[in-house]
Amino acid sequence: MLLAAIAVLWGMVTRAETIVDRHSTFLLGRDHERSLQLAVFRLLSRFTLRYASLTIVTNEFLATLVAQAGGRAAVLPDKLPNLVGNHSSARTMKGRSVFVVSSFADDEPLEQVVDAAALLRDSDINFYISGRKSRAPKHLLERAPSNVHFTDFLPDDEYATAMRMADIVMVLTTAEHTMLCGCYEAVAAGKPLVTSDMEELRAYFSGATFVDNTARGIAAAVHISEDELVSAVERIRENRQRIDREWAELARRVEQSIGDGDRNA
Repeated sequence: MLLAAIAVLWGMVTRAETIVDRHSTFLLGRDHERSLQLAVFRLLSRFTLRYASLTIVTNEFLATLVAQAGGRAAVLPDKLPNLVGNHSSARTMKGRSVFVVSSFADDEPLEQVVDAAALLRDSDINFYISGRKSRAPKHLLERAPSNVHFTDFLPDDEYATAMRMADIVMVLTTAEHTMLCGCYEAVAAGKPLVTSDMEELRAYFSGATFVDNTARGIAAAVHISEDELVSAVERIRENRQRIDREWAELARRVEQSIGDGDRNA
């Protein structure tokens, strides 16, 4: 946020156009918290939203926040990535594998994922939770059943390979109005996606299976028949085609909007 504010200040001095990519860096849901760090963040946030020539965000809700701050927004979700794996470094996955994209952040309902795995401990379904184990709560590691595997940090090629090898990709959050990188990656990999039932995620990743972040809901989403799994793959492929078309159009609109503002920052 500091760098964005400096860029906006430089634009104001030089009258250059300043474009800020904010995506989901709004710290939503933390209005009740009070600290010097958050106060500085909010001050710089309001300044950049108001005086940047254009702020790029991932969804219409965030665009509304920019407009309320007196700024100008353009909606452009992430472009689907090109996942390049390395099968020579692939790790073995047991049974039906569920790759859980995680960084052990506060908004990830991993307790419920572990509880879901416990409900399925007698099945052949295995959960592979990514992210640095050093960041995982100790109690989570200790209570995880035998069908939960913590991959620890994976380099980019191993991460991409794990996602491509998995039968299902799971990306969960309790935070509203966010777009999750793991969802883009799952669609790019053509994998059945299980994600949280949030408005923006449901609208953009329409081919996914949406859950209420409860253990039973998570377990039910992955404990499906082979026919249902095939159908889930097809939905994601169709979703990818739609996303590619829509992204190209949104990118064209953003390019057109650059320089169209009635002010420079």
